[in-house]
Amino acid sequence: MWARRPTPTEVAAILSDLDATGSKVTVPALVAALRRETGCSRATAYRALSDALASGEIQRANAS
Repeated sequence: MWARRPTPTEVAAILSDLDATGSKVTVPALVAALRRETGCSRATAYRALSDALASGEIQRANAS
């Protein structure tokens, strides 16, 4: 069975779980969590992350 692409809402929920400590979450860490939680491929996880950013469901923090 093929894993489907996580929705922007699912990406935000997984990010929220990772961000519980208040620290910034890196893109590779979020991609790894998406893969672990949904079983999707690395490419699909990056596309899901891109979709979530484009939809405004999540925002990318600027590095200082």
